[in-house]
Amino acid sequence: MSFPGPEELGRGLVVLPGAAVPAAFADAPRVTIDEAVLASPQVTAAMAAVLHEAWDGRRRIVVELAVPLEVLRAPEAERRPPYELDPGFTFERERLQFLVWANTYDGRKPGEPVWWHGVRASRLGATLGGPADVVLPDGTPAWCDGGPRGPIPRFGVPDEHLSFVRNAETVPPVSGVLDEHPLLLKNAETAVVIVHRDSRFQSLEDLRGARWAINEASSWSGYWVTLQRVGSWDFFGEVVEAGFHEAAMRMVEGTARSMGVEISG
Repeated sequence: MSFPGPEELGRGLVVLPGAAVPAAFADAPRVTIDEAVLASPQVTAAMAAVLHEAWDGRRRIVVELAVPLEVLRAPEAERRPPYELDPGFTFERERLQFLVWANTYDGRKPGEPVWWHGVRASRLGATLGGPADVVLPDGTPAWCDGGPRGPIPRFGVPDEHLSFVRNAETVPPVSGVLDEHPLLLKNAETAVVIVHRDSRFQSLEDLRGARWAINEASSWSGYWVTLQRVGSWDFFGEVVEAGFHEAAMRMVEGTARSMGVEISG
C-alpha cells in the first residue's frame, strides 16, 4: 500500500513549485519554502510553526520545496555563549528541515512518491510493499510512522499488547521476560505489566488505586499504551518514574505495588 497512507497517519507530501498533487492531497493546505522564508529567522520560525501544527495534529499538508536540499540542510551555528541565549532558543532552520521531512512523502520526482522511512527500514531487512509500508522478515506488515509519538485512533493498542507477568522472588532479567512471552519479539514494542508474585493483581482493573511505576513520562509502551487504556493517570493512586527497566522491575520487590515497564522487542 503505502502512498498516500491512512488518513489517520496524516502524512504530507513534498513537491517542486507548481507541481500537481494527487487527489488525496487536493484539499490539503499548501505552503512554499523558498529563499525568502529562509532569509528571515522570524519567517522561518513562523513556517516551522505551521508545519509543526500539521505534524503534531497529523493533518495532511503539501510543501513546495523551492530551495536546494543542501541549503535547507546547512548546519546552523550560534556564537553567543549559552548564558546569553533565551531559554526558548531554537535553531529554526534545522527545526524546519526536520518538519519538512518528518512525516511526508517525497514527490519531487516522477512516479510514486517515496516514503523514506520505509526505504530505511528496507535497508535493515524489511521488504517494501505489502498492505502497509513494509513487510518484516517474519511476514508481519508494518507502518513506519513519522508522526508524533502517542496513540493513534485507528491504530489503537490491541489487548495482546498489554501483558501481565508475575515476577519471581528474584526479579527476572528482561531477556527472561521475553523468553516467556514470545509475542513481545513479534511486535515492535509491547507494554508489560509486572506485579509481585504474591500480589492479588490479575488484571489492569485490579490495579485501580495502586502505585504504578514507569520508565519515564513519554515512553511509548510504558507510558502511552497504559494511558490509552486507563484514560487518566488518576486511575492509579500514585505514578512514579523509575528511570530505566531494571530499576522499575526491582521496585516491585520494594515500594511499588504495581508497575509498568516498557520492553522493546
